[in-house]
Amino acid sequence: MISYRLAHPGGEYNRLYALMKREEDGLKVPLGWPTVVAEENGRVVGFLSTHKVAGALLAGPLVIEGSHRPWVFIRLVEAYETVLRAAGVTVYAFRVDKSNEKQVERLDRLGIERISEGDTFISYKRELK
Repeated sequence: MISYRLAHPGGEYNRLYALMKREEDGLKVPLGWPTVVAEENGRVVGFLSTHKVAGALLAGPLVIEGSHRPWVFIRLVEAYETVLRAAGVTVYAFRVDKSNEKQVERLDRLGIERISEGDTFISYKRELK
């Protein structure tokens, strides 16, 4: 069974960076608050973090062990949004790599608002209700 919770600052972030390094080809970006962790049998199998950009919340990175665990993806986003709502956040943004055509198509079909587009990423806005 997979459980979802907030990450504990300090040593636990090292486990998250290690997972990011393994799953994202050595990528290491700063993790902020909130960071929600998916854990299975005491082992981290995914997380969704935050970084601040120009006074806005940008969700990411989203890292999942093996990458093909749709329920972990869905539950991480749900847990993340629950924490944001509890903190009084009403809107956040996230980016999707343009090469992830399936995800871009899915977000467009769901009507998620695009707010900008760069050479490699599309940025979206998500309003919390």
